[in-house]
Amino acid sequence: MRLERVYGIINRRRAIFSKENTTEIRFYIADPFFCFWFRFIFKYQEMVEANNLPALRELVDRDFQTFAGLSLESILREQLRESGAYTRVGNYWKKGNQSEIDIVAVHEINRTAIIGEVKWQRSRVNLAKLELKATKLIKNHLADYQIEFRAFGLEDVMIANED
Repeated sequence: MRLERVYGIINRRRAIFSKENTTEIRFYIADPFFCFWFRFIFKYQEMVEANNLPALRELVDRDFQTFAGLSLESILREQLRESGAYTRVGNYWKKGNQSEIDIVAVHEINRTAIIGEVKWQRSRVNLAKLELKATKLIKNHLADYQIEFRAFGLEDVMIANED
């Protein structure tokens, strides 16, 4: 696990509310450069070696929003953590990667929670589907919480003011 502890290249993530010793862990590449490299360059190395860069560019253009969406989710979760308004922030999935929920932000003292879906354009989020996906999460962990279902998009990213 040197890649995780020493070099910080990969990280592990547990679903919010999962136990510390759960086997339902996801590993992901933490470094944005390596993430891009393995997703587009390494995967299509034959194209690079054959100097078929126009075709590679088409693949990147086609798949980039999906690829970057994961980064957008992480940025938005980090913003919620740093806001100090929540005691726990994470994402949620059931065993077998079912009913994945992008953002769960919980304030355990006030008994409030935000359950959110992230898309590049906030208007593309279907809140009715999100509510349906969150049924088991609410039943098992947030039954007595006041829940807000929320759509998040690129417009929700706060950019630090560099004066």
